[in-house]
Amino acid sequence: MLSVRDPRNLAYGARTVPSGAVFTIAHVAEMLGVDEDRLWHVALEMESEAGSLTVYGTDENSTTAFTCFGIENVKEQIEIHKADPTIIERYRKLS
Repeated sequence: MLSVRDPRNLAYGARTVPSGAVFTIAHVAEMLGVDEDRLWHVALEMESEAGSLTVYGTDENSTTAFTCFGIENVKEQIEIHKADPTIIERYRKLS
């Protein structure tokens, strides 16, 4: 099995990691070399069908996590946001 810490390995899809694996937003931010807060804002636009999940822990704590499919989707979203950085500001005004 390939290392999931190397984001280049994720290009091969879920075959490189166990099919049920999910990765916390902090881990994905580190893997992709992006700011976690910015990634969180990008992930707000994603639905669970796109591979973005909320994982609940104890004491009402939760974190965002991504499936392998979700990581591929969030990478595309990051590129869209890079092309138009005003997307996050427009989204904030709508919420």
